[in-house]
Amino acid sequence: MSISTSQTERNPVEQPTSVAAPPPEDLRHLVDILQRPDIQAWLQSQTGNRPVEEQSSAEAANAREIIVGRLNAVRSFVHDMATAIPTLPAELNRARLALMTEMREQGSFAAILPLVFFATLGFGLEWRYWHAASGFRKRMIATHLDTIDDRLRAAGLRILYGQGVLLAFAVGSIGAFLLFDWPPLLQHTVLAYLLVFLAARLTLVVGRIVLAPGAERFRLMPMATVTARFWFFWSAVLVGFFAFGHFTYQLLPMLGVGHETTYIVALASGLVLFGLALVALWRCPTFDGVDMVSRRHRVSTVLSTLYIVANWLVALSGVAATFYIGVVLLVLPIAISCVRLSIDHIMRPPGTMAADEGAPSLTGAALERGLRALLLIGGAYLIASLLGLDLGTLAARDTMAIRLIRGLLNAFVVILLADFTWRMTSAWIDRKLMQTAGDAVDPDELRRSVRLRTLLPVLRNVLFVVLLAMAILMALSSLGVEIGPLIAGAGVVGLAVGFGAQTLVKDIISGMLTRSW
Repeated sequence: MSISTSQTERNPVEQPTSVAAPPPEDLRHLVDILQRPDIQAWLQSQTGNRPVEEQSSAEAANAREIIVGRLNAVRSFVHDMATAIPTLPAELNRARLALMTEMREQGSFAAILPLVFFATLGFGLEWRYWHAASGFRKRMIATHLDTIDDRLRAAGLRILYGQGVLLAFAVGSIGAFLLFDWPPLLQHTVLAYLLVFLAARLTLVVGRIVLAPGAERFRLMPMATVTARFWFFWSAVLVGFFAFGHFTYQLLPMLGVGHETTYIVALASGLVLFGLALVALWRCPTFDGVDMVSRRHRVSTVLSTLYIVANWLVALSGVAATFYIGVVLLVLPIAISCVRLSIDHIMRPPGTMAADEGAPSLTGAALERGLRALLLIGGAYLIASLLGLDLGTLAARDTMAIRLIRGLLNAFVVILLADFTWRMTSAWIDRKLMQTAGDAVDPDELRRSVRLRTLLPVLRNVLFVVLLAMAILMALSSLGVEIGPLIAGAGVVGLAVGFGAQTLVKDIISGMLTRSW
């Protein structure tokens, strides 16, 4: 008896398993009592203001505890970083020795810097591609750029040529390296820094397509040559050093370096990147190349500087994802603005210098909104991956947070689709209005122009209201809001307004028909 009693005392969780279940009649009687309105009213009165106040105070206390706990975690992390700084040389030397040990086991070939060899091999294959495509390049240079179709064709050819350059370098460097069997540490090291070379080469190729520092007639961004050359150089420097820091941060744990030391290296790399970004920001010229941005737009430059400083300081919290998310949020608006300026510059009508002259282009609207949607979706995917959200498993889980995230993503897609549709229809209506703005001689053509100028603005306003209402309702539905009552209420209000404004609607339609005919 004493043994069983002691076991029961040690395992109090197992004790309820010996209690018999109440009879079904008693359970049904209890459910009937709890469903009585007077009992429910009494229970609600017992859980009135006092528990709510206690709950709010508990939530406030929890919020304070979370903030204090986070600050203590940051303070502890900074202390760990400071403690780990003296061990940094020894940790890095141990990683170097581990890598050199594998290189000696491979023989003399691995000792002569395989990274330099395969990078040189990639540049060599790129040089061979440059010679093989000399005829294609000459035809591309001789392309006329008088019309929109000519500019689109030239941009497409330059993008195709740039893809060939990147493919040649990737095959000659990374492809050739992967053909051989390497030890794990050596393989990860060489592959990481070959990817750094590829990132820098990708930036230079994109810079030659968009900025064209040596060929102003092919430039997609409307800017002066001095500005194009400045950003052609600095974009490669910033992207290359960012890739260097990122792949080094990913590589050091594989070489046996501790977490604190790895993060110190990442912070130091981020500090250097932060300094380079500030130098580029405060020295960059304006689009016309006459002045510097820091002089003409001082407030914007100071705000951008504060954002860059804050982004690096947030990385001191010990979460590397915050730094990368800050970089994404900084680069994404710049990329969207560059896409808009490039598309407007390409789609300018023949014989015009400004992008807003002439009739709007449906192709330009489709390209601009389509590329912007791709950038936004790609940015959202990057942020989700940095936050540790696996989009593939979101559909399989059904918690409150997952439902909210899934609803936000669906609402985001709905808003992008509504924006794309509105941009296309608005550009088509503006184009039609500009085409009918000329002086018509034929009476029938004149009546048709007047009718279109009367009806198309009304149609645009109606389409805007319809698209806005549909987008809002679909976004709310994606977030889990029941939109049935909203639709019913809107129908009732619309019916009441329709009955109450019959005379006004009749006058508007009569005026439209009178102007049209």
